[in-house]
Amino acid sequence: MSRVLPVLVVVAAFAALPKLASAQTDPYDAWSGFGEGSSVSYEMTSEAGGKKTTSKLKLTLTKKEADKVTITMEMEGHAKPFEQVYEKGKKKECPACKKAHKEAGLKETGKEKIKIGDKEIETVTYDITQYGCDEKEAGTSKAWLCKDVPGWAVKAENKGVTTLATVFEKK
Repeated sequence: MSRVLPVLVVVAAFAALPKLASAQTDPYDAWSGFGEGSSVSYEMTSEAGGKKTTSKLKLTLTKKEADKVTITMEMEGHAKPFEQVYEKGKKKECPACKKAHKEAGLKETGKEKIKIGDKEIETVTYDITQYGCDEKEAGTSKAWLCKDVPGWAVKAENKGVTTLATVFEKK
């Protein structure tokens, strides 16, 4: 259970990142430009009580339709993958309050090159303010995005968890 909560936080943050990149985009846009089988793998690192924990996550575009995409999330140590469907232009509801949250505050902070495997990728960096069910500030995070990477998310720092893409494949 101790590994599940940080992973869910990261998965939720990554699902929201493409929406944050531009007012005209949504998670569908971040995946629909790629073919079925496109994927990105991440390494998530957290530190608590002086102990460092590392987990691996893989996101794969498993189904692409005209108005929706299905992303399969596989996490190291978990037997059952999780599927997430993103529909074009549709806001996701929060599972806790069953409504869409206030749009995140987004501030572009610059550009940074990040190495993924043997490829150097130029990313755009963002500081993000997230809001909870009560519409109050729920936390901040930082994201590195690149439209050449499936799902656009290259790196994220959120609540003591750093997530970094380690390999990606475009189809």
